[in-house]
Amino acid sequence: MATMQRSDSLAVQEGSRSVLALVLSLSPLYLLLQSRGRLGLDNLHLGLIQVVMLLLLKTVLNFIPLGSSLANSFSSEAKTDSREVPQVQNGQDTKLKTQKKRRTKKVSSKAAAAAPVDTGLYRTAWLDQIVTNFIASTEPRYLKLLPDPGTPPTFPAMPLEQWDSMYKDDALQVSCHPKMKSLFAIQAKFPDVPLRKLYETLIDVQKRKEWDGMCADVGEIETVELGGRRGSCSWIAMKGMAMIKAKDLCVVSVVNRLPAEADGKVRITCSTTSFDHPKCPPKPEYNRMKLGVSGFLIENFGEGGSQITQLTDLSGLGSWIPSAVLRTVTQTMLPKSLQRMGRTAAEFDLSKSRFALEGDEWLPPLLGSADDSKPDPGSAPAGASTEADDDVDEDDDEFTDDEDDELSPVATREISTLVDQLKTLTNRLSALEGGAGADGKGSKWGGLLGVSTMHNGSGRLTVAGGAAGAAIALAALSFWNRRRR
Repeated sequence: MATMQRSDSLAVQEGSRSVLALVLSLSPLYLLLQSRGRLGLDNLHLGLIQVVMLLLLKTVLNFIPLGSSLANSFSSEAKTDSREVPQVQNGQDTKLKTQKKRRTKKVSSKAAAAAPVDTGLYRTAWLDQIVTNFIASTEPRYLKLLPDPGTPPTFPAMPLEQWDSMYKDDALQVSCHPKMKSLFAIQAKFPDVPLRKLYETLIDVQKRKEWDGMCADVGEIETVELGGRRGSCSWIAMKGMAMIKAKDLCVVSVVNRLPAEADGKVRITCSTTSFDHPKCPPKPEYNRMKLGVSGFLIENFGEGGSQITQLTDLSGLGSWIPSAVLRTVTQTMLPKSLQRMGRTAAEFDLSKSRFALEGDEWLPPLLGSADDSKPDPGSAPAGASTEADDDVDEDDDEFTDDEDDELSPVATREISTLVDQLKTLTNRLSALEGGAGADGKGSKWGGLLGVSTMHNGSGRLTVAGGAAGAAIALAALSFWNRRRR
């Protein structure tokens, strides 16, 4: 900083010298013009004399030493710089700490969402309305299965078969709603991608950036489980394009499984709409986008394959968007995103699934199986704080009988996983004990662990198995106790 200040001072001093030299060289110009007739000088000679005088005066001024005041200013600047060095270092340290905090906060925002918690932002009637709008736009014959079949959809009901076809080939089809020209359906087929892999890829919010070419950033806020309804809330940022600024939106998605048909196909819906969440305030770098009806319909296709249909409402882009831009989005960008989804799903490792590998636990709730026996605890989604409601809930919990507490499905799954681990450990210890024999030489474990370790293996393995089982059971009970509280 001291060097920069000195260089700035020298630059100012150099400029002052140049200006002074120019003024001094112009001062005798009047006398030269008056006497050029007697001296026989023309305009060319006057110009040359002016240049020579300017250079001469500039050179003379360069030899003038710096004044004492300037030297004193340099010494004072040096003292000031010596005091400013620790301040600058402290400022840099503070800036680095702030950046680290921001990076840590960004990473934590993209971490896996916590177990479902009732935040008071959702109500069953509103979640059912989201499903109603999607079912009415795809399979309106299933509207009668909803908890309140008399609730009319906010969009015209029409099955996908009656939509206007815009483009179609063997692996792709693009359709438009006959009455809502901003609502499009893009269908893609993946003959070699199992349905479960496609579903796991779809509900994994963090994988969206891998297959959605229009997605700039994404984060899962929380999961939603209310009255047998399962879903999630997430924030999505979309990239900008020609004449369109980057947009973001906060969406809630509800997953359901349609009743099985005669062909036995599994059909799963993911109904989505946008809303305002207090954890997703608008950002200046994005325009907040509103989404009416949207979502996905996935189903079996062929032998071991799958098929996906994406519904997207592009009215949030603006009514002034040219038709060429809409064609680019619906016939190029979205189909490419679905193709990338198929490739991402084909590479999905089911061992990393959030559900058990065996059984049908991964399947979403059946449409119409919602349990509304509990009172609706929520209110309409809004950005208002829910601290007062939380205080009331805490007061009510003090008078609640522990026998009436119920675990959420996620807690039940995690306890089941702990029990499975206990069973696996017990089986392995039993196999190890049987192969070790009385002296520990009956298997390779006797050589690896030593004869002394495996001596009297029956008693020691029993003690080890009991200790491990007690530890896992204690962890399960502690987790269950925390869930209840």
